[in-house]
Amino acid sequence: MESHEGKFYDALAALYNQDWGTVYLETAREQFSEWLRPHLAAGAAVLDVCCGTGQMAAALTSEGYRVTGVDGSAGMIAHARKNAPAATFVVGEMSEFALAERFAAAICSFNSLNHARGARHLTRTLENIQRHLVPGGYFLGDFVLAQGYSSSWNRTATVDVAGGECQFVFRYEPRRQRAFCDATLRVEGEAQLQVRMRQHIFSLHEIHAACGSAGLRVLGLTPVPGDPPAGRVLLVAQRVI
Repeated sequence: MESHEGKFYDALAALYNQDWGTVYLETAREQFSEWLRPHLAAGAAVLDVCCGTGQMAAALTSEGYRVTGVDGSAGMIAHARKNAPAATFVVGEMSEFALAERFAAAICSFNSLNHARGARHLTRTLENIQRHLVPGGYFLGDFVLAQGYSSSWNRTATVDVAGGECQFVFRYEPRRQRAFCDATLRVEGEAQLQVRMRQHIFSLHEIHAACGSAGLRVLGLTPVPGDPPAGRVLLVAQRVI
């Protein structure tokens, strides 16, 4: 199934590869080093869910890990294959992909889990990730909470792209527990493309409940330093044996 988010990222894959793909990279690498590396053997198999344009996969393969990346956007995967040629990449929606391999650890960075359409879809996504872990395997992901959206999401931004510019309008709707990003690509002042991405806001209770239903034991759910107060939390979980 192709999601609205897949279409959004297909349209903006080159821009993501140019800019957004590195925004959270160093933080993600630090989190991996602190929370997962101590539990992994050299050359362990790692699953990168919502891998984007593959910058994190490239970093992990350079350290000797065997990485498989999954993303719902074929455009993003095309860039990922160039950025991380040593990794394996598959186009697939995060709650539905099915791989033959099981992994020692899985990651899902840069508030990608907020793309889940609601509590049920989040649970299905975590169930799917759990099925792809070996018994006792680890999962590392992050969420932006309501406080993070309210402090940073209601804004506009313009980014230069080849031949024009892309304008982003970010909107947070607390009553609907949704956040939207509308992107308009303009060339010589004329709108050429308009796409929308949405994210869902989950409470700590909903995250705990989804993990429990999915067979993941929460080891930690802690604020990410450097983000707005209570803006982003890091989830560390383990497959229940």
